[in-house]
Formats: sequence, C-alpha cells, structure tokens
Amino acid sequence: VSTSQRALDAMLQRQLRTEIAGDTYADLRSRYLSRVDSLFGPPGSDVALTAVYDRFVQSVQSLGTTPDSELARGQLLGDAGVLADRVSGISDGVQSLRLEAEQGIADAVTRLNSALSRLQEINIKVIAESAGEREPGNLLDQRDVVLDEIAKLVDINVSHASDNSVRVFTKSGLLLFDREYVQMRFDPRGSLQ
Repeated sequence: VSTSQRALDAMLQRQLRTEIAGDTYADLRSRYLSRVDSLFGPPGSDVALTAVYDRFVQSVQSLGTTPDSELARGQLLGDAGVLADRVSGISDGVQSLRLEAEQGIADAVTRLNSALSRLQEINIKVIAESAGEREPGNLLDQRDVVLDEIAKLVDINVSHASDNSVRVFTKSGLLLFDREYVQMRFDPRGSLQ
C-alpha cells in the first residue's frame, strides 16, 4: 500500500491569495473607472462634458457682450439645454453604475456566504479525519479550493490550528470563519435622491 503526502508551501499560498484578491480588485476598479470616464466623454471631443460646458460659458459671455442679440439668446438657451441634457445623462449613467455595483456586491455576498458554508462542511470533515489519525489530503485540497474562491471575493488571512482546522479573517481583521462561518449581509441603499 502506498500513501501520498501533501506538499504545500503556506507562504506561497498566502501570497497567491493576496495577489488573487488584488487582481480582482484592480480589474473591477479599472472596468468601473473606464465606464465613468466614458460617461464624461473623450477628452478633447465635442461631446465631452468640458466641451459642452465651455460652449455654454462662451454663450453666456457672448450674451453678456451683446445682450440685445436674439441670436446670442437663442444660442445660450440651446447650449444650456445641451448642458442640462448632458449632466442629466451623466447622472443617469452614474446611478446605473451604482445600482449595478450594488447588485454585484449583493451577488458577491451571496457567493461568499455559500463558500463559507462549504468551508464549514469541509472543515468539520477535516477535523474528524485528522482526529482519526488519517491524512485528510483530499479534503485539505477541497478546502484550499474553497479558500481560493473566498480570496477572489475578499482579501483574507488564513490561520491553521493543530487539529487541521482553519480560521479566516479579512486583512483588516474581521472574523469570517472559526469552526462556524459568520453570515455576511449587504444592505443596498436604492436610488440616489
């Protein structure tokens, strides 16, 4: 009968989880910032908010120098309408992004709770097999997969106990799991007023 032994570099695994969390955050942040940038329009283009605002200011200045000009009044009203529409469109876009972000957070919290629940189930089995003097290698691998899933959602620190159980904290020290998982919640705020 041959046995297999599990080889694992804990420091490398910890660094990998940190990098996974950082990469996930950077990717998400980049995608949202890109979308916010697009709401304001390409710099230097005629549709950019700065260009629309500049045209409005020029119309105000033009009417100031020629207050009796019907053309200047009409241009100011037109440019004011375009600016108002542009600001309203940006506001709607930001609101849409915020609602999308809230839905993404709610989904992430659901996935986190599911992963923490699976971690609890696996951890119970790991402790039981470890107490029976069996090497729970397959279960440890399964637990590592779940911990990696959690690391994609939250930047975590994992500590191991002598009975092969784990404790999971956020990098800021919030306890997520210690034999039982902490049920996470998210309270969306609805629309901006």
